[in-house]
Amino acid sequence: TSNDVVYRELGATKDGVMLFKKFDDRNTTLDMPITSESVQKFVQQNSLPLVVDFTNQNAPDVFSWPTRQYNVLFYSNKSADFEEVLANFRKAAAAFQHQVLFVTIDADNENSKYILWLFFVAEHEVPAQRFVNFQVDFMRYKPRTASLKAEDIKTFVQDVLDGKIKEGMPPLDLLGDSEAHPVELNVDDNFEEVVYDITKDVLVQYYTPQCPRCKLLVPMYEALAEKYKNRKDVVIAKIDITTNEVERIVVHYLPVFKLYKKNTNAPVRYRGEATVEELSKFIDTSGEYGSTYPTPVPRNLTEDEDEEWYKEYQRDEL
Repeated sequence: TSNDVVYRELGATKDGVMLFKKFDDRNTTLDMPITSESVQKFVQQNSLPLVVDFTNQNAPDVFSWPTRQYNVLFYSNKSADFEEVLANFRKAAAAFQHQVLFVTIDADNENSKYILWLFFVAEHEVPAQRFVNFQVDFMRYKPRTASLKAEDIKTFVQDVLDGKIKEGMPPLDLLGDSEAHPVELNVDDNFEEVVYDITKDVLVQYYTPQCPRCKLLVPMYEALAEKYKNRKDVVIAKIDITTNEVERIVVHYLPVFKLYKKNTNAPVRYRGEATVEELSKFIDTSGEYGSTYPTPVPRNLTEDEDEEWYKEYQRDEL
């Protein structure tokens, strides 16, 4: 626009790009030269609130955050100092806007238990914070103190960024003491033998080692394998699609779960929440439960855009 009235109403002092939001400071101005790359990064960095409460619905947006660095607060609504801790966390987040995404996770939610386990947070420690860096690998950092005062939170995050705190978590493959593990499949070795065994229901997770969400789901999938370890007619398996090219498999979003039904080997794609409870229902009903999408989350799309989005995600990819 070149309308002076609009400039005054919006508080704009010069030509530029301004993003309007429904949260935090409501609008933000791009403070760097206007290029397609800078505008794209600007929009992406400002597409989420200063502090994000993690859910299955916003997981793709969280994991696609540009810097892929997160400070995570595990909280409990039952905690007497819940409001104070959340206020401190939010205050600290303002100091790292566009550099580190501050994320909260409800520790009281049953589906959060495996994330607590993954970050080595005992339930009695909640509220507690951990820093995670997905830039190279799944790097997790624990603060030296349990204090959740705003200044202590800022000090912890800055120390991680400055390299003053080293990663202090055991390697992922040393976690847990489960006796059962998902069967690792290989196209050149055991894929057809395991997957196309008509005497068994075979659940296969298609994943990549680099996928952040896949890493977070490791303990959940291990727990699922443990649950079915004594079932002779069920196999819990997984396959790394970066090292295995599986014919007729097209994957647009990871991880993907498919159940190959006994007697027919007919594949059914799972479209529900990735939890032990929900995947168990999927297995126990031979793929009937969880095989269709729930009502799509509103995305502020036009009618035509929404129709195309829905068609894409409804498409069976096998």
